[in-house]
Amino acid sequence: MTNKQDLNNLKDDEIYFYLICSKTLKNFNLYSEDDLFKRLKEIYKDEKEIIEDDYNVLFDFVKDKYRYELLNNLLKQVVEYLKKDKFPGYKDNFLVDHLNYLLDFITDYCIKKSQFIKQKSLNIPSLDGNLREEFIRELLKGLDPSLELLNKYNWAKDSKRIINLDEYSIEESKIILAKYGLSKPIDCCLFLDDGPLIILSNKGNIEDLVNFAHEFAHFINGKRLSPTLCEYYSIFFELYTMKFLLNKNFTKKEITYLYSYRVNDIIKSFFDGSIPFYYLKLYLQNEEVNEKDDINFYKNIENARKLAHRSCDKCIEQLMRKPYIISETYSYLIGFVLADITLNNLQKEPNLLNEIISFGKNCNDNPQDIIELIDFQIDNLKRKKVKR
Repeated sequence: MTNKQDLNNLKDDEIYFYLICSKTLKNFNLYSEDDLFKRLKEIYKDEKEIIEDDYNVLFDFVKDKYRYELLNNLLKQVVEYLKKDKFPGYKDNFLVDHLNYLLDFITDYCIKKSQFIKQKSLNIPSLDGNLREEFIRELLKGLDPSLELLNKYNWAKDSKRIINLDEYSIEESKIILAKYGLSKPIDCCLFLDDGPLIILSNKGNIEDLVNFAHEFAHFINGKRLSPTLCEYYSIFFELYTMKFLLNKNFTKKEITYLYSYRVNDIIKSFFDGSIPFYYLKLYLQNEEVNEKDDINFYKNIENARKLAHRSCDKCIEQLMRKPYIISETYSYLIGFVLADITLNNLQKEPNLLNEIISFGKNCNDNPQDIIELIDFQIDNLKRKKVKR
């Protein structure tokens, strides 16, 4: 609902939605809160329960009436987006049907990895621009002996499709970032009308090489892939790069710390979105989230209804503010799990690397191909009871 309607024609559920937009989205200016509340008061003027002029009373009343309906609509949009992943050898909606199993597995996998490699904070070893360039060329030759990746890198540099911000002054960097709508230095691959463009901040340490590998994988794909694979190739390139660095003059402790640091970033993104993931799992299990089930989680706690409503409202706020919080986090989690399994399988299957690189170069966007190639038994995953 984006077109402005006559305020007098708005119904109470629409007003609730717009009030949430107003309170959550910085640039929302379709209607003022005062006008929305005036209309709401007019709608409820005959309600004996609401006789106060307090806007909070009106807002709480309409929230209680529509919060779960709005939450279910937002979660439905998430599920519709995830349905973009197709598994030709299986029935339609295969991913959505297995998503609860998969979410349990990938979160457990990442958390165990994160705990296993946890260690004290270390300084990430330095790496100057010249050595970084030397390592990039050697890395790409190792990934792809046909030199196709190296040739693509050379073309990208010559065509100025790779921007290293450390090669520019602070003022020049600000101009470049502003040109592409960025407010601060960031490592990213932008998909523009004239093709992909890599921007690298480069801090002068070995993580610069890992960041390059991640963004270059996006670059060679040439487009944003489906949810299950959109981060897979990039994270695989990251992990392969860390393995590459182990053969240089860096200690296993230093590289393991870098690995841990990046895995923890992925885990943090999950915990930041843990409330939306809880509700997504509940939605997938029951095909809706209803108030009764939500309150039931707090049945032995005082103010169970209030706690459930607060949690629901927070989820709505997160999904409104960051509509892709679930799908993006899912992409990083599943991307890491599949990439880590792939890297571990390289020792047993030397030809696997060639097949993965071929898939990446040809922009293979079929999750089933990757899952079968690395022998990930998605059908055998066990579902747990949904927990907070």
